[in-house]
Amino acid sequence: MRHQMTISALAVAFGLVAPGYATAAGTINVGVVGPLTGDQAEVGQEMINAIKMAAEEFNASGTMKGTTINLNIQDDLGNPNQAAIIAQKFVDAAVTAVIGH
Repeated sequence: MRHQMTISALAVAFGLVAPGYATAAGTINVGVVGPLTGDQAEVGQEMINAIKMAAEEFNASGTMKGTTINLNIQDDLGNPNQAAIIAQKFVDAAVTAVIGH
């Protein structure tokens, strides 16, 4: 049930941002940030795995023909200073949306 809700939420979110923010190639760049290493790595890995699964299912579904989700996954180590650096990376990479804690 939780997995299905996550997929539904991501599909709705991608659907809302996609029409105006897909690149010329039909790719929506989404930043994903979480603690992938360190003390909170287990929680971060579970979050990343769920987001990857949802993006793969969205891409395979053909819901928005010609549009795919590209995930830009970053490890913030659970550190606010690292999170700020990653936020700037996302700005520089012109990601459409950010998913994370």
